[in-house]
Amino acid sequence: MSRPADEENTRGPGAAWLVLVAYAALLAALTRDAAPRAPQETLRLRWPVASDVVSALQEPLAAGVTDLACFLPLGLLTALGMGRRAGRIQRTFRVWLPGLAISGALSAAVVGFGYRPWARPGMLDLALPAAGCVMGVWTGVSWMKGWRARWWLLPKLALLTVGLAVALAGLLVLGLERSPSGFEPARLESEDRRRLYRLFKENHPAKLTQGQTAELRLSEIDLDHLLAWGLTPAWPGAKAKVELGRDSSRLEVSLPLPAAGIDRYLNLTALGEFKIDEGRPRLRAQRLSLGRIEIPSWALDPLSRLLTLFLRSEPRLRPLLAPIHNFEPEHGALRIRYGRAEPKGFLADLFQGEGTSDADIPALRAQFARLTQAAPSLPRDGEARLARSLEAAFRLARERSLPGDAVRENRAAILALGVLLGHWRVESLLGQGVHGPSLRQAARSFRGSTLRGREDWTRHFFVSAALAVLATGSVSDAAGLLKEEVDSAGGSGFSFGDLLADRAGATFAEWATRDQATALALQQRVARGFRIGDYFPDATGLPEGLQETELRARYGGVGGEGYRRLAQEIERRIRSCAAYHLDAPAPPRGL
Repeated sequence: MSRPADEENTRGPGAAWLVLVAYAALLAALTRDAAPRAPQETLRLRWPVASDVVSALQEPLAAGVTDLACFLPLGLLTALGMGRRAGRIQRTFRVWLPGLAISGALSAAVVGFGYRPWARPGMLDLALPAAGCVMGVWTGVSWMKGWRARWWLLPKLALLTVGLAVALAGLLVLGLERSPSGFEPARLESEDRRRLYRLFKENHPAKLTQGQTAELRLSEIDLDHLLAWGLTPAWPGAKAKVELGRDSSRLEVSLPLPAAGIDRYLNLTALGEFKIDEGRPRLRAQRLSLGRIEIPSWALDPLSRLLTLFLRSEPRLRPLLAPIHNFEPEHGALRIRYGRAEPKGFLADLFQGEGTSDADIPALRAQFARLTQAAPSLPRDGEARLARSLEAAFRLARERSLPGDAVRENRAAILALGVLLGHWRVESLLGQGVHGPSLRQAARSFRGSTLRGREDWTRHFFVSAALAVLATGSVSDAAGLLKEEVDSAGGSGFSFGDLLADRAGATFAEWATRDQATALALQQRVARGFRIGDYFPDATGLPEGLQETELRARYGGVGGEGYRRLAQEIERRIRSCAAYHLDAPAPPRGL
């Protein structure tokens, strides 16, 4: 007796479900060790071969293809698990809809599992995995239709690929232009950076108490300067301009594309309304153009709804939006009413320092050129590697100081070392004309440099030194202290050793830039041979890894009596270093 066709076609689904579960678990394991992703990045899986290809290409297209290929099997296996169904209605309600729901839920769980700690992924994180699931379900449904449909799978996929490639080429041709937009961007001078720094410092949201609010008013030129300050470090040559109105505001952005190997510009013009009420953004687009592509008016309303949904659902934007009670443009100005918050990223950088002066830029460029040139010949030993880097920087500072300003040259040396030995993000504080796409790559060449065997102390020392020359010593000290307080609340813990590295770096910067005589003396000393003990004292006996409860119990917390005793001991050790005594003899050549 023969079995019904539907029964014959449902013998395999059990195996498909088992394979689906195993594959989802494998996919989750591969994403677990991936670094947390920025909103604009796609999910980069750690496949043994694919990840190397993606890293080598560094192209969003390659990463997108990887994501599609990785998540397509989720949709395919889900569709196969549903079994073959006759008729379009049966396939729609018994395969397509449940298949998309199950595979979509699995892809969201896989992507969310890759976060540390677990967090709900945003719309951008799920876009490509969802597209892969749709393609997978479509492939599975076609496969179960029989051999004729299977033979047509590859031609259909090829046709779809060609269609997408043609559409992409059309977008590139119409969306990219040979020249930038004609508007004149605001010129960001050193005084503008200092003025913005003072404005934001006076209205720092971290100074507010819970329930307290403050109001900040920014003019159009303020916003233009902020756009220039925040945009150009990440995208040299970019420019932007904003015009504000109560019911309609205008934003123009022009981005060069040197990385694409073509002389083209991405020019964006947006006209519309953007407001935030109690942390909930609302966007209404009135006009949107990308190069010669003008978005039709009938598409603007659904696009506005989609973008508003994205802004409200994106988890990484929520900490930025939540403290804002009211964000409303007026004619020629923007009024922001906000509550207490701890700003991060570029906004936090506004409170870290006043940036470099225009006169620093040639010295900084010379330092980066000298240090990147010296990188390949640095010794492998961590202590010697750090010493040779400092000697190279301060020898150049001494050479340039003969006809010039020793304090300025030492500032440039410390800032360059802050980027290369401290953290590449120090670059974002240096102002226009300094940044280059190779600096982050160059910083990797200096990895392995250690202070008393600790690479993390090297980062503490040079970041604090850079912050000290960018602002006041108190700002640098507060930045290092804040990091240690955060660590004590469940992270690596409060470290008095790290605090020693922070204070030693700030002290080094203070002496290097105190006055001409001291700057020249320190140049001579470092250039003749950097000895760690002359600048960084012994850290023996300084507690580390203290969690918040232990810090309070043993030392009275930050500012407590026990804490003050250790802080004074740290200062005593730093003051005892030979380099901070002008009458101390200079070291002999070499270590």
